[in-house]
Amino acid sequence: MLIFRNIKPINYYKSLDKLKILTFWQIIKDKNILLLDVDYSDSKKYSKKQLNELEELWLRLYDEYYILLDDSKSKFKMDKTFEELKLRDKINQIKHNYDFLNKDLRSLIGLIPDEDIVKYEQETYARLKLIDKRIKPLYFDGINANLKNLDRVMKSMINRYNIDHKESLKEVEKEIQNVYDVVANAESWLERSIPIDDMVTSHWIAIQNQIKQKQKAQQKNGK
Repeated sequence: MLIFRNIKPINYYKSLDKLKILTFWQIIKDKNILLLDVDYSDSKKYSKKQLNELEELWLRLYDEYYILLDDSKSKFKMDKTFEELKLRDKINQIKHNYDFLNKDLRSLIGLIPDEDIVKYEQETYARLKLIDKRIKPLYFDGINANLKNLDRVMKSMINRYNIDHKESLKEVEKEIQNVYDVVANAESWLERSIPIDDMVTSHWIAIQNQIKQKQKAQQKNGK
């Protein structure tokens, strides 16, 4: 995923009435909030502002989903998934700044005034400090010392992400991998077919709530 400035605005799926349930599940499975972009493609470029907008939009939509579904157990699992997504974003931000220090800024040494090098270096450390409290820039120890520090923090985060991701992936695969089993179960309860390929998320929530009402009625009647 590339980050660029001065690019075209994004056409978002801004509500559960527009976002298809299959896309919603795919975002969860792939941890890819870029799918909220109606015109998403693997090669599309995004600014940092747009990535922040997508993250905020996803947080709002998935909160709204579980509020409407009233399923605290599932929301707890999704909270864990979102924490992984935020951790991965931190790793990417640190890597971006690491590469800037190690490649871009180094390549400018001798080509621009030393005071500009120091200025860009200090600005980078200020950005890094905002990403995670564990990053403690060494402002006057030079680029190499800070690269070593960043490498240590990144490895720690990557290790944590890999462990958490491996555990949560097993749960997600069980619940989402074969979505048509989930649909077949819903069809069985409602005794009718469900056009899942074109169904928006809000409609799926309504169906899930219908099923819950049927289940509660069945339990009440002792069936």
